[in-house]
Amino acid sequence: MGTALYRVGLPSVHHPYFSLLCLFCFGHGVWSGLQEPEKPGVCPKPKTNFDPRAIRCVTECFSDSQCEGNLKCCFNGCGRVCGPKPKAKRGLCPSPGDFGICDHVCYADEDCEGDDKCCSNGCGQICQRPCVPPQHG
Repeated sequence: MGTALYRVGLPSVHHPYFSLLCLFCFGHGVWSGLQEPEKPGVCPKPKTNFDPRAIRCVTECFSDSQCEGNLKCCFNGCGRVCGPKPKAKRGLCPSPGDFGICDHVCYADEDCEGDDKCCSNGCGQICQRPCVPPQHG
């Protein structure tokens, strides 16, 4: 009676999927290393209650480097489009405390109502009343 021995591990170089495995592993590593850094700023929080007729359901970019000037590539709830960075509201965020809830209630000032700003709470991002710098006069 013969005993069959099987090796468990990576496929040999003669295995038909070996080339695909190499392409995926090494190609992904090389590709991610060559990607350009993202532009500063954050994208607005994607809308969840939108009218599909009023929003562009297309993918015109995959990264900021594909957008002109200072435009960012952002997910709009349906597709990825080049759009302006959200405008920051007046005032400064208060200093974050030592502890905070690690949840992102907002991503940019425009996600907050009224004059509230999207600020770090030490772990996540929440809407807070801004600190107004003293006026020198």
